[in-house]
Amino acid sequence: MSTPLTETRRKRLTIDTISDNLKKMDYAVRGKIAIEADRIADELRSKEGSSKHPFDHIIYTNIGNPHAVQQKAITWPRQVM
Repeated sequence: MSTPLTETRRKRLTIDTISDNLKKMDYAVRGKIAIEADRIADELRSKEGSSKHPFDHIIYTNIGNPHAVQQKAITWPRQVM
């Protein structure tokens, strides 16, 4: 006879118990926006492409690195930790 505690201990997350949707999931670090930004940046570096846009450079803000856009580091949480 099993108890609820014993059954709880038997439940484990394994490759067999994970949803098939989760197994098929794809995390795209380089999504459509980043790829398009790279294409435009390449155009801006070329003579012909530089006149196609009303700007002369790309600021990448979707990459997840705030230092890349000169944002100061959040020092207080780091000091506390």
